[in-house]
This record gives sequence, structure tokens and C-alpha cells, in this order.
Amino acid sequence: MKKTLVLSCVLVLVLAGSAMAFGVGDIAKAAKNVASAKSNDLMLGGASADLKKYEGTPYDPGKKTYKTFGDATWDTLAASSSKTAMVVEFSDKVLADANAKKEDVDAAIKALEPLSTEAPKLVKSLIDFVTGVASDTSKAVMLAEAKSVKDNLTTIAEKAPKVLAALKDKATAMAGAAM
Repeated sequence: MKKTLVLSCVLVLVLAGSAMAFGVGDIAKAAKNVASAKSNDLMLGGASADLKKYEGTPYDPGKKTYKTFGDATWDTLAASSSKTAMVVEFSDKVLADANAKKEDVDAAIKALEPLSTEAPKLVKSLIDFVTGVASDTSKAVMLAEAKSVKDNLTTIAEKAPKVLAALKDKATAMAGAAM
């Protein structure tokens, strides 16, 4: 039994020494500096004041949660990405509804139009952000979140102009039918 205890102690000492030699101490220090995430909720009215009246309707995408880390650049990118995603989802629901009213279509167009041209710029800003923080160990958590948001936003940026064009066609058809 003594022999097992002594061997266990020696093994622990060897492993601890090896860990220190390979920089685990530095990793522990870096882990203390990693930014912690704060969850933020976004409702449709937060994405666009004009869309607040659609909260709780079938067009409402529901609450979206995004993470901020106390980094001004990231926090702005995260909020903008969530707003863009919410407006595109709202607009897509309006487009899919055969019974949508002209005012619903117009509201979707008004909210989506500026975002459809801004979304590709936002993707580029996210790529630049990811590139800029890739080597900063204190932003490792933020980097993982940024990559996920970038992938999602890339899809949304591709979809937005298509949804906008279809909404405009739908509005034109509705105007023609009203005559």
C-alpha cells in the first residue's frame, strides 16, 4: 500500500512538472483574461422601430439572443448581425404569407432595403474582426462566437437581396391587383 502511495505521489509530481514545462501556467493566466459573454435579447421592435407592431404576430421571428463581450467593435457587430437576421426572417415570413396585406409587404421592404446592401459590408467587417483577433488568446471565446455569427450572416447576406426582390415583385403585383 505504501508502495502504491509513493508511486502515485511521484506520478503526480512528474505530471505537474511536465505541465509547468509545457506552459500550462501561461494557459491558466490567459484563461483568466478571456472575456466573458453577456447574453442580450433582441425583439423585433429592437431591430426596427417600424416593426414593433408586428411583435406577437405570425410574422414575428421571436426573441433572438446574441452575445457581447465588452469589446466595442464586437458588440456593435453582434447587435447589427442579430438585427439583420431578425429583419430578414421577418421579411421572409411576410413573403411566404399569401394573405399578407400590402402594408405588411411595404413594412418588410422598408426594413429590409437598407439592410440588404449593408449585410455584405457587415460580413466583411466580421471577417476583418476575426482576422484581427485570431492571435489574441484573451479573445478566444469571442473569436469562436464571431466565426459562428459570420457563417450565419454570410447566408443571410446572400438571402436578403433575393427576399427583397421577391417582396418588391409581390408589392407590384398587389398594386396592380388593386386597380
